[in-house]
Amino acid sequence: MKTALTALALAACLACQNTPCATDEAPAVHANVEVIVLEHMEAAEAADVLTQLVASASAGGSDPEVVITADEATNSLLVSAPEATLAELKTLVVALDKQPAAGR
Repeated sequence: MKTALTALALAACLACQNTPCATDEAPAVHANVEVIVLEHMEAAEAADVLTQLVASASAGGSDPEVVITADEATNSLLVSAPEATLAELKTLVVALDKQPAAGR
């Protein structure tokens, strides 16, 4: 699983056109890329919600500095963004990724 997430983080680095980390460390430690494993929400749904939020927050268009990709195989999000935006998106994901109430 760690290998798959490392490959996904590398893909996110390349997707946002950042140079992959030049060390032997896994790309997941890249300062602006985060792999967020979801427990309850589906990755594709979470990516759609966050992408819409980013688009609406950036005057109706997408923000080229923010890349959100769903990996359905690991039910993870790959998020590349400036550090402050990344922290805000992580907070939102934690709030959204809750177990649904009984009966839903």
